[in-house]
Amino acid sequence: MDNLKNYEDYYKTLWQEFLFKIKDVDVKKCPEPHLPIYGEYYSKSEFKIAFVGIEAARSCDLEEYNSEDGYSKIIQDWKENDFDSLEYCNWAGQWNFWRFIFQFLGKFYNVDLEELKNHDSEHAQNILRSFVWANTNSIERYHITAEGKNVKYENWKKVKDASAIFDKAENILKTYKPKILLLLNWRNVPDGWFPEGIGEPEENDKPPLRYYYLKNSDTHLYWTKHPRALSTSIGYDVIIYEILQSIKSKNIFPTFPGQTPFELLEKFKKQTEQIAKELKLELHYDPNLGQADSCFYFFKQEWSFGIGFGFDNAWTCDFFGGVCRKDLDIAIPEKIINEIQNKFGMSQQPTRNWPYWFWVEEHRNWNQSTFEEIISGELVKKIKISVEEIMTKLSNNEL
Repeated sequence: MDNLKNYEDYYKTLWQEFLFKIKDVDVKKCPEPHLPIYGEYYSKSEFKIAFVGIEAARSCDLEEYNSEDGYSKIIQDWKENDFDSLEYCNWAGQWNFWRFIFQFLGKFYNVDLEELKNHDSEHAQNILRSFVWANTNSIERYHITAEGKNVKYENWKKVKDASAIFDKAENILKTYKPKILLLLNWRNVPDGWFPEGIGEPEENDKPPLRYYYLKNSDTHLYWTKHPRALSTSIGYDVIIYEILQSIKSKNIFPTFPGQTPFELLEKFKKQTEQIAKELKLELHYDPNLGQADSCFYFFKQEWSFGIGFGFDNAWTCDFFGGVCRKDLDIAIPEKIINEIQNKFGMSQQPTRNWPYWFWVEEHRNWNQSTFEEIISGELVKKIKISVEEIMTKLSNNEL
Protein backbone atom coordinates (compact mmCIF):
# COMPACT_ATOMS: atom_id res chain seq x y z
CA MET A 1 0.00 0.00 0.00
CA ASP A 2 1.48 3.33 -1.08
CA ASN A 3 -0.93 5.99 0.11
CA LEU A 4 -4.15 6.69 1.92
CA LYS A 5 -6.14 7.12 -1.29
CA ASN A 6 -5.66 3.47 -2.26
CA TYR A 7 -7.00 2.49 1.11
CA GLU A 8 -9.98 4.84 0.88
CA ASP A 9 -10.84 3.58 -2.61
CA TYR A 10 -10.96 0.03 -1.27
CA TYR A 11 -13.30 0.93 1.58
CA LYS A 12 -15.57 3.17 -0.50
CA THR A 13 -17.53 0.23 -1.93
CA LEU A 14 -17.80 -1.47 1.46
CA TRP A 15 -19.02 1.75 3.03
CA GLN A 16 -21.74 2.19 0.41
CA GLU A 17 -23.05 -1.29 1.16
CA PHE A 18 -22.93 -0.58 4.90
CA LEU A 19 -24.89 2.69 4.46
CA PHE A 20 -27.54 0.97 2.37
CA LYS A 21 -28.16 -1.60 5.10
CA ILE A 22 -28.59 1.02 7.84
CA LYS A 23 -30.46 3.67 5.82
CA ASP A 24 -33.67 3.25 7.88
CA VAL A 25 -31.96 2.85 11.28
CA ASP A 26 -31.90 5.49 14.00
CA VAL A 27 -28.13 5.63 14.47
CA LYS A 28 -28.05 8.36 17.12
CA LYS A 29 -25.41 7.43 19.74
CA CYS A 30 -24.68 4.16 17.92
CA PRO A 31 -21.00 3.19 17.57
CA GLU A 32 -19.34 3.95 14.25
CA PRO A 33 -17.17 1.29 12.59
CA HIS A 34 -13.51 1.27 13.50
CA LEU A 35 -11.59 0.78 10.27
CA PRO A 36 -7.93 -0.37 10.25
CA ILE A 37 -5.48 2.49 10.77
CA TYR A 38 -1.83 2.67 9.79
CA GLY A 39 1.11 4.87 10.66
CA GLU A 40 2.57 7.14 8.03
CA TYR A 41 5.91 5.26 8.13
CA TYR A 42 4.26 1.88 7.38
CA SER A 43 4.80 1.99 3.62
CA LYS A 44 8.54 2.64 4.16
CA SER A 45 9.05 0.00 6.83
CA GLU A 46 10.78 -3.24 5.91
CA PHE A 47 8.87 -4.93 8.75
CA LYS A 48 5.15 -4.74 7.95
CA ILE A 49 3.24 -5.79 11.06
CA ALA A 50 -0.48 -5.52 11.86
CA PHE A 51 -1.94 -5.85 15.37
CA VAL A 52 -5.57 -6.91 15.62
CA GLY A 53 -7.59 -6.53 18.83
CA ILE A 54 -11.27 -6.90 19.70
CA GLU A 55 -12.86 -3.46 19.36
CA ALA A 56 -12.28 0.27 19.75
CA ALA A 57 -14.30 0.98 22.87
CA ARG A 58 -16.40 4.08 23.49
CA SER A 59 -16.72 5.13 19.84
CA CYS A 60 -20.39 6.11 19.56
CA ASP A 61 -20.62 8.83 16.93
CA LEU A 62 -22.11 7.05 13.92
CA GLU A 63 -24.58 9.90 13.41
CA GLU A 64 -21.62 12.19 12.69
CA TYR A 65 -20.26 9.85 10.00
CA ASN A 66 -23.56 8.74 8.45
CA SER A 67 -22.81 10.08 4.97
CA GLU A 68 -21.27 9.03 1.64
CA ASP A 69 -17.82 10.21 2.72
CA GLY A 70 -18.17 8.98 6.31
CA TYR A 71 -15.53 6.29 5.87
CA SER A 72 -13.01 8.91 4.76
CA LYS A 73 -13.80 11.09 7.77
CA ILE A 74 -13.39 8.13 10.13
CA ILE A 75 -10.02 7.25 8.66
CA GLN A 76 -8.79 10.83 8.71
CA ASP A 77 -9.99 11.47 12.26
CA TRP A 78 -8.30 8.37 13.67
CA LYS A 79 -5.07 9.00 11.76
CA GLU A 80 -4.74 12.72 12.41
CA ASN A 81 -6.06 12.88 15.97
CA ASP A 82 -4.61 9.70 17.41
CA PHE A 83 -2.14 7.88 15.18
CA ASP A 84 -0.03 10.33 13.22
CA SER A 85 0.15 12.64 16.24
CA LEU A 86 1.22 9.67 18.44
CA GLU A 87 -1.56 10.62 20.83
CA TYR A 88 -2.23 6.91 21.22
CA CYS A 89 1.05 6.61 23.15
CA ASN A 90 -0.92 7.80 26.18
CA TRP A 91 -2.99 4.62 25.94
CA ALA A 92 0.02 2.44 26.78
CA GLY A 93 -0.38 3.34 30.44
CA GLN A 94 -4.11 2.60 30.45
CA TRP A 95 -4.88 -0.44 28.32
CA ASN A 96 -3.29 -3.91 28.29
CA PHE A 97 -3.64 -4.13 24.51
CA TRP A 98 -1.38 -1.13 24.02
CA ARG A 99 1.05 -2.19 26.74
CA PHE A 100 1.51 -5.40 24.81
CA ILE A 101 2.08 -3.57 21.51
CA PHE A 102 4.72 -1.33 23.08
CA GLN A 103 6.50 -4.31 24.64
CA PHE A 104 6.35 -6.27 21.40
CA LEU A 105 7.74 -3.37 19.39
CA GLY A 106 10.49 -2.86 21.98
CA LYS A 107 11.50 -6.52 21.78
CA PHE A 108 11.16 -6.77 18.00
CA TYR A 109 13.21 -3.64 17.32
CA ASN A 110 15.53 -4.23 20.30
CA VAL A 111 14.72 -0.76 21.64
CA ASP A 112 14.35 0.22 25.28
CA LEU A 113 10.71 0.41 26.32
CA GLU A 114 11.18 3.82 27.91
CA GLU A 115 12.57 5.20 24.65
CA LEU A 116 9.36 4.16 22.91
CA LYS A 117 7.15 5.54 25.65
CA ASN A 118 8.95 8.88 25.62
CA HIS A 119 9.12 8.83 21.78
CA ASP A 120 11.54 11.77 21.70
CA SER A 121 13.92 10.23 19.16
CA GLU A 122 13.23 10.01 15.43
CA HIS A 123 13.99 6.28 15.58
CA ALA A 124 11.27 5.69 18.21
CA GLN A 125 8.77 7.82 16.29
CA ASN A 126 9.40 5.89 13.08
CA ILE A 127 8.80 2.61 14.90
CA LEU A 128 5.59 3.91 16.44
CA ARG A 129 4.34 4.96 13.00
CA SER A 130 5.32 1.73 11.27
CA PHE A 131 2.44 -0.65 12.01
CA VAL A 132 -1.28 -1.25 11.41
CA TRP A 133 -3.95 -1.32 14.12
CA ALA A 134 -7.21 -3.14 13.43
CA ASN A 135 -9.97 -4.96 15.29
CA THR A 136 -11.92 -8.12 14.54
CA ASN A 137 -15.11 -6.27 15.50
CA SER A 138 -15.48 -2.94 13.74
CA ILE A 139 -18.58 -2.24 15.86
CA GLU A 140 -18.04 -2.65 19.59
CA ARG A 141 -20.26 -4.97 21.60
CA TYR A 142 -23.57 -3.58 22.87
CA HIS A 143 -22.72 -3.54 26.57
CA ILE A 144 -19.46 -1.61 26.08
CA THR A 145 -21.00 1.82 25.45
CA ALA A 146 -24.27 1.75 23.49
CA GLU A 147 -26.27 0.14 26.29
CA GLY A 148 -25.20 2.83 28.75
CA LYS A 149 -26.24 5.52 26.24
CA ASN A 150 -29.74 3.98 26.03
CA VAL A 151 -29.36 2.98 22.39
CA LYS A 152 -32.11 0.54 21.47
CA TYR A 153 -30.70 -2.94 21.10
CA GLU A 154 -32.47 -3.51 17.78
CA ASN A 155 -30.84 -0.38 16.32
CA TRP A 156 -27.40 -1.43 17.55
CA LYS A 157 -28.02 -4.96 16.19
CA LYS A 158 -28.84 -3.71 12.71
CA VAL A 159 -25.69 -1.58 12.68
CA LYS A 160 -23.68 -4.51 14.02
CA ASP A 161 -25.03 -6.91 11.37
CA ALA A 162 -24.36 -4.40 8.60
CA SER A 163 -20.78 -3.97 9.78
CA ALA A 164 -19.93 -7.65 9.17
CA ILE A 165 -18.62 -6.62 5.75
CA PHE A 166 -15.74 -4.85 7.51
CA ASP A 167 -14.96 -7.74 9.86
CA LYS A 168 -12.77 -9.85 7.62
CA ALA A 169 -9.03 -10.46 7.67
CA GLU A 170 -9.09 -10.25 3.88
CA ASN A 171 -9.62 -6.48 4.13
CA ILE A 172 -6.35 -6.10 6.02
CA LEU A 173 -4.48 -8.53 3.78
CA LYS A 174 -5.60 -6.85 0.55
CA THR A 175 -5.03 -3.24 1.62
CA TYR A 176 -1.93 -3.50 3.79
CA LYS A 177 -0.27 -6.77 2.76
CA PRO A 178 1.33 -7.28 6.20
CA LYS A 179 4.13 -9.78 6.54
CA ILE A 180 3.06 -10.52 10.13
CA LEU A 181 -0.49 -10.38 11.44
CA LEU A 182 -0.81 -10.62 15.23
CA LEU A 183 -4.34 -11.56 16.28
CA LEU A 184 -4.67 -10.67 19.97
CA ASN A 185 -8.18 -11.92 20.53
CA TRP A 186 -8.91 -15.50 21.53
CA ARG A 187 -12.68 -15.54 22.08
CA ASN A 188 -14.28 -12.65 20.20
CA VAL A 189 -13.42 -13.43 16.59
CA PRO A 190 -16.60 -13.27 14.47
CA ASP A 191 -17.55 -15.98 12.01
CA GLY A 192 -16.07 -15.27 8.62
CA TRP A 193 -13.13 -13.21 9.89
CA PHE A 194 -10.47 -15.77 8.96
CA PRO A 195 -9.66 -16.03 5.23
CA GLU A 196 -10.96 -19.03 3.33
CA GLY A 197 -8.66 -22.02 3.07
CA ILE A 198 -6.62 -20.98 6.08
CA GLY A 199 -5.63 -24.59 6.82
CA GLU A 200 -4.58 -26.21 10.07
CA PRO A 201 -2.37 -24.27 12.47
CA GLU A 202 0.84 -25.08 14.26
CA GLU A 203 -0.31 -25.07 17.89
CA ASN A 204 1.34 -24.40 21.22
CA ASP A 205 -0.97 -24.81 24.21
CA LYS A 206 1.51 -23.44 26.72
CA PRO A 207 1.75 -20.60 25.96
CA PRO A 208 -1.55 -20.35 24.02
CA LEU A 209 -0.38 -19.68 20.47
CA ARG A 210 -1.44 -20.71 16.98
CA TYR A 211 0.50 -20.05 13.81
CA TYR A 212 -0.82 -20.03 10.23
CA TYR A 213 0.93 -19.31 6.98
CA LEU A 214 -1.41 -17.51 4.57
CA LYS A 215 0.07 -18.49 1.24
CA ASN A 216 -2.08 -16.23 -0.95
CA SER A 217 -0.83 -13.07 0.75
CA ASP A 218 2.52 -14.41 2.04
CA THR A 219 1.42 -13.45 5.56
CA HIS A 220 2.37 -15.14 8.82
CA LEU A 221 -0.54 -15.09 11.26
CA TYR A 222 0.07 -15.51 14.99
CA TRP A 223 -3.03 -15.92 17.13
CA THR A 224 -3.00 -15.66 20.91
CA LYS A 225 -5.12 -14.39 23.79
CA HIS A 226 -6.01 -10.77 24.33
CA PRO A 227 -3.28 -9.04 26.39
CA ARG A 228 -5.76 -8.53 29.22
CA ALA A 229 -5.98 -12.31 29.60
CA LEU A 230 -2.23 -12.77 29.11
CA SER A 231 -1.50 -10.25 31.87
CA THR A 232 -3.33 -12.40 34.44
CA SER A 233 -1.84 -15.72 33.33
CA ILE A 234 1.56 -16.10 31.66
CA GLY A 235 2.37 -12.42 31.11
CA TYR A 236 3.55 -10.76 27.90
CA ASP A 237 7.22 -11.73 27.89
CA VAL A 238 6.66 -15.45 27.40
CA ILE A 239 4.34 -15.10 24.41
CA ILE A 240 6.45 -12.38 22.78
CA TYR A 241 9.54 -14.56 23.22
CA GLU A 242 7.75 -17.46 21.49
CA ILE A 243 6.60 -15.30 18.58
CA LEU A 244 10.02 -13.72 18.03
CA GLN A 245 11.70 -17.11 18.26
CA SER A 246 9.26 -18.38 15.61
CA ILE A 247 9.90 -15.35 13.38
CA LYS A 248 13.61 -16.07 13.55
CA SER A 249 13.38 -19.85 13.07
CA LYS A 250 10.99 -19.49 10.10
CA ASN A 251 13.27 -16.87 8.57
CA ILE A 252 10.28 -14.58 7.96
CA PHE A 253 12.71 -11.67 7.66
CA PRO A 254 16.32 -12.15 6.56
CA THR A 255 17.23 -10.28 9.72
CA PHE A 256 15.48 -8.13 12.32
CA PRO A 257 16.82 -6.19 15.33
CA GLY A 258 15.14 -8.39 17.93
CA GLN A 259 16.93 -11.55 16.85
CA THR A 260 20.07 -10.38 18.67
CA PRO A 261 18.96 -11.82 22.05
CA PHE A 262 18.53 -15.29 20.54
CA GLU A 263 21.96 -15.16 18.91
CA LEU A 264 23.56 -14.00 22.15
CA LEU A 265 21.82 -16.74 24.14
CA GLU A 266 23.45 -19.27 21.83
CA LYS A 267 26.80 -17.62 22.46
CA PHE A 268 26.06 -17.65 26.18
CA LYS A 269 25.40 -21.40 26.06
CA LYS A 270 28.79 -22.03 24.47
CA GLN A 271 30.47 -19.89 27.12
CA THR A 272 28.84 -21.81 30.00
CA GLU A 273 29.62 -25.14 28.31
CA GLN A 274 33.28 -24.11 28.40
CA ILE A 275 33.00 -23.43 32.16
CA ALA A 276 31.53 -26.91 32.70
CA LYS A 277 34.34 -28.47 30.71
CA GLU A 278 37.05 -26.61 32.65
CA LEU A 279 35.52 -27.49 36.05
CA LYS A 280 34.68 -31.09 35.02
CA LEU A 281 30.97 -30.58 35.66
CA GLU A 282 27.85 -31.45 33.73
CA LEU A 283 25.39 -28.76 32.63
CA HIS A 284 21.61 -28.66 32.37
CA TYR A 285 19.56 -25.98 30.57
CA ASP A 286 15.85 -25.38 30.77
CA PRO A 287 14.48 -25.66 27.21
CA ASN A 288 13.09 -22.12 27.59
CA LEU A 289 16.42 -20.61 28.62
CA GLY A 290 16.20 -16.83 28.73
CA GLN A 291 12.49 -16.74 29.44
CA ALA A 292 10.85 -15.98 32.75
CA ASP A 293 11.51 -18.55 35.48
CA SER A 294 14.08 -20.44 33.44
CA CYS A 295 17.41 -21.59 34.81
CA PHE A 296 20.56 -23.61 34.11
CA TYR A 297 22.80 -25.41 36.57
CA PHE A 298 26.13 -27.18 36.89
CA PHE A 299 26.22 -30.56 38.64
CA LYS A 300 27.77 -33.96 39.13
CA GLN A 301 25.68 -37.10 38.94
CA GLU A 302 26.22 -37.89 42.63
CA TRP A 303 25.05 -34.45 43.80
CA SER A 304 21.52 -33.88 45.12
CA PHE A 305 21.88 -30.19 44.34
CA GLY A 306 23.14 -28.11 41.48
CA ILE A 307 24.93 -24.79 41.32
CA GLY A 308 22.39 -22.83 39.34
CA PHE A 309 21.51 -19.51 37.80
CA GLY A 310 18.02 -18.26 37.02
CA PHE A 311 16.07 -15.52 35.29
CA ASP A 312 13.14 -13.73 36.93
CA ASN A 313 11.73 -12.43 33.66
CA ALA A 314 12.60 -12.62 29.99
CA TRP A 315 14.85 -9.83 28.66
CA THR A 316 14.01 -7.17 31.26
CA CYS A 317 14.95 -9.33 34.20
CA ASP A 318 16.94 -9.93 37.32
CA PHE A 319 19.63 -12.59 37.10
CA PHE A 320 20.50 -14.64 40.16
CA GLY A 321 22.61 -17.62 41.16
CA GLY A 322 22.96 -20.08 44.03
CA VAL A 323 22.40 -23.65 45.16
CA CYS A 324 19.30 -25.28 43.70
CA ARG A 325 17.57 -28.61 43.65
CA LYS A 326 18.36 -30.69 40.58
CA ASP A 327 14.74 -31.84 40.70
CA LEU A 328 12.91 -28.57 41.22
CA ASP A 329 9.63 -30.37 41.96
CA ILE A 330 10.96 -31.83 45.21
CA ALA A 331 10.93 -29.51 48.21
CA ILE A 332 14.09 -29.31 50.29
CA PRO A 333 13.78 -30.34 53.97
CA GLU A 334 13.92 -27.33 56.26
CA LYS A 335 16.89 -28.79 58.16
CA ILE A 336 19.01 -28.82 54.99
CA ILE A 337 17.87 -25.31 54.05
CA ASN A 338 19.03 -24.05 57.45
CA GLU A 339 22.37 -25.85 57.19
CA ILE A 340 23.13 -24.38 53.77
CA GLN A 341 21.89 -20.95 54.78
CA ASN A 342 24.13 -20.93 57.86
CA LYS A 343 27.08 -22.10 55.82
CA PHE A 344 26.85 -19.04 53.56
CA GLY A 345 25.45 -16.54 56.06
CA MET A 346 23.07 -15.35 53.40
CA SER A 347 20.79 -12.34 53.79
CA GLN A 348 18.23 -13.37 51.15
CA GLN A 349 15.17 -15.39 52.11
CA PRO A 350 15.67 -19.01 50.95
CA THR A 351 13.00 -20.71 48.82
CA ARG A 352 11.85 -24.32 48.58
CA ASN A 353 14.07 -24.84 45.53
CA TRP A 354 16.90 -22.37 46.23
CA PRO A 355 18.22 -22.82 49.79
CA TYR A 356 20.98 -20.36 48.96
CA TRP A 357 20.80 -17.66 46.33
CA PHE A 358 22.24 -14.25 45.53
CA TRP A 359 21.95 -11.57 42.87
CA VAL A 360 24.55 -11.90 40.15
CA GLU A 361 23.33 -8.45 39.23
CA GLU A 362 19.90 -6.91 39.49
CA HIS A 363 19.54 -6.14 35.83
CA ARG A 364 16.61 -3.97 34.87
CA ASN A 365 17.46 -3.97 31.18
CA TRP A 366 18.42 -7.44 30.03
CA ASN A 367 19.04 -6.39 26.43
CA GLN A 368 21.57 -3.65 27.00
CA SER A 369 23.41 -4.65 30.17
CA THR A 370 23.45 -8.44 30.35
CA PHE A 371 24.01 -8.97 26.64
CA GLU A 372 26.85 -6.47 26.65
CA GLU A 373 28.48 -8.61 29.34
CA ILE A 374 27.95 -11.74 27.24
CA ILE A 375 29.70 -10.08 24.31
CA SER A 376 32.62 -8.92 26.47
CA GLY A 377 32.84 -12.20 28.38
CA GLU A 378 32.37 -10.46 31.75
CA LEU A 379 29.20 -12.35 32.65
CA VAL A 380 30.73 -15.77 32.13
CA LYS A 381 33.67 -14.74 34.35
CA LYS A 382 31.27 -13.84 37.17
CA ILE A 383 29.48 -17.16 36.78
CA LYS A 384 32.70 -19.18 36.89
CA ILE A 385 33.89 -17.35 40.02
CA SER A 386 30.53 -17.97 41.72
CA VAL A 387 30.57 -21.70 40.88
CA GLU A 388 34.12 -22.09 42.19
CA GLU A 389 33.27 -20.24 45.43
CA ILE A 390 30.25 -22.44 46.11
CA MET A 391 32.24 -25.61 45.40
CA THR A 392 34.90 -24.39 47.84
CA LYS A 393 32.40 -23.75 50.63
CA LEU A 394 30.36 -26.93 50.13
CA SER A 395 31.83 -30.40 49.91
CA ASN A 396 30.70 -32.95 47.35
CA ASN A 397 28.78 -34.70 50.13
CA GLU A 398 26.89 -31.53 51.02
CA LEU A 399 26.02 -30.94 47.39
